[in-house]
Amino acid sequence: MCGVVLIDIATLPPLIMFDTPFGMVLLPRHEVLEFVTTYLAENPYWMWSRLVDKEEILEVLEVLLDKKKKIDSVLIKKVAFYVLFYAENICFSNYLWAVAENKQEALEYKKMMTPVLQKLRRLAKKASLEAFKEMLDLCLDWGLDPF
Repeated sequence: MCGVVLIDIATLPPLIMFDTPFGMVLLPRHEVLEFVTTYLAENPYWMWSRLVDKEEILEVLEVLLDKKKKIDSVLIKKVAFYVLFYAENICFSNYLWAVAENKQEALEYKKMMTPVLQKLRRLAKKASLEAFKEMLDLCLDWGLDPF
């Protein structure tokens, strides 16, 4: 299966040109970094990003369903990182489209989503099952379905 290129945000130039369905958008690096702190990807879905695989996702979901099962902290941290990566990239993509269409709507979207992304970042650092559950709840509340 093919994957997508994951761009290390440390390598981003000062200005980046993005091609959206609504036209080209030129953004300064710092604006991209307000959304993305992991990797930048055109398609962040797990199957394409290769940050996690199907078996890892299923293992985490099984633990969520069966309270008796235990999970490795390395795996929960890995899947939490993926969820953060996915949410950041989807939010950034939505922001890009909004910038291309209507700068005021883009600013409103950024203002609305910034606290969500900040909370996801704090939860991802905890690397616990409870924090991961909270991440999933928050993502689903905001229409960011990582699986």
